[in-house]
Amino acid sequence: MLNRQSPRHTCKGRHPFCIVPVYFFLLLGLCLVLIGCGSEAAAEPDAVVGVVLPTTAPLITDGLTMQPATAIVRPDSEATVSHLFSDLSGTEVAVNATLTALPQPTQTPIPTPIPTLQTQASEVIYYDGLAVNWEIRSMGVFTTGFTESAASGDASIIFTPTLGARVILFTVKESADRTYTHEDVLGITFQLTSPDGNIGVDDVAMTVIGSNRYPYWVEGDDTVQNVAGPNLPSRLKDDPISNAYADHFPESALQYLHVARAIPQNSWVPVTNYLPERIFAPEYKYVTGFYIKVDEYYLQRILIDDVRVLEWAE
Repeated sequence: MLNRQSPRHTCKGRHPFCIVPVYFFLLLGLCLVLIGCGSEAAAEPDAVVGVVLPTTAPLITDGLTMQPATAIVRPDSEATVSHLFSDLSGTEVAVNATLTALPQPTQTPIPTPIPTLQTQASEVIYYDGLAVNWEIRSMGVFTTGFTESAASGDASIIFTPTLGARVILFTVKESADRTYTHEDVLGITFQLTSPDGNIGVDDVAMTVIGSNRYPYWVEGDDTVQNVAGPNLPSRLKDDPISNAYADHFPESALQYLHVARAIPQNSWVPVTNYLPERIFAPEYKYVTGFYIKVDEYYLQRILIDDVRVLEWAE
């Protein structure tokens, strides 16, 4: 029987394959060294390649020394005191520089109000009866002691207009103990209503008349002329009283006499004719009367009360 044994290498370096393990380990160690160096390089920040460091242009730096700018404060020769700087006790603090005070707001003076009307004084023309300096003329029917309705007091004037008799005229008597100059008279005011229905703002008008010669009313007085024509050509012309004056003195409807809307039946409403508002009126010296005129389409009675002349107060 044969005794078989595994072959055993007993090479002592003389065989060529015996040196392979040595070179293998040397190569493996070199690779480990290279890998370690690469990991250290990766830990560092990536280097920026191709960046040019900033430089200073010769145009700026040539002949100049680049030093930080420093503010230079040059105080005035003398310290001045500004009223803008003070402590709470009122002691002023000196500042070593001239201070220009800020412009202070100025108070706009309140303008003196321009009065539109001076203080008014009034004199009665009618109150429960006609004043002694005045009288009434009309082609129509009127009563000065109507007691069924009054704005104040116990009586009023009732006027019934008819065709050709639509005007009631108040005139200054020749025997009057005073005169009413145009520069002293502010206007005429009275209370108005109707017992028969409403009064529209165009149903009643009023006119103040005057003279350049007589301080009282004179029939046919033509001393005041007005070539401008103060009234429309279509005005009502069937009453001889208004026909004598309408070519020279303006007839103003209620809507121009501070009456904003129709006057309800039996409701008294003040009517005021201010002479400064009559821009189409002529110039004259004396106020000698006024008339109240009813429109041709208005056929109702009217009531008049508390008639006064308004004057500028002294």
